[in-house]
Amino acid sequence: MTSDIDWRELDLEHRSSWRRIFNEDWKNDSPEAACPICSHHTLHRWYKQESVQAKVLRGQSFIGHGRLWEWCSKCHAYEYYPDGFVPAWWKEPYPVDPALLKYDPGPIDAARAKAAERRSTNAGDIPN
Repeated sequence: MTSDIDWRELDLEHRSSWRRIFNEDWKNDSPEAACPICSHHTLHRWYKQESVQAKVLRGQSFIGHGRLWEWCSKCHAYEYYPDGFVPAWWKEPYPVDPALLKYDPGPIDAARAKAAERRSTNAGDIPN
């Protein structure tokens, strides 16, 4: 799965507001706040757990070591953290082929959009 999208790393100008948004709503894979760059409500995060290593840090439970992507699916700004901990609340909301995971969140966002489309189609099949 390749992407023609031009993903761009988060710029310094928006870093503090971006961090505030993701830190305040850190138990949600799609924070409710608008993107500080484009003002759309299209922010997302996704963890990839690499190992099992339960621990508690600053009162928060983590299930293991892994990576984190945070991005806006509208303006394509993102941050990538290759070395961190996966929180205990995290449950992978859609599968992503690990072989496709690189620096930018393109494959993750494509999987997210595909899963959302599937949910939307299935919801349309359910009678009221």
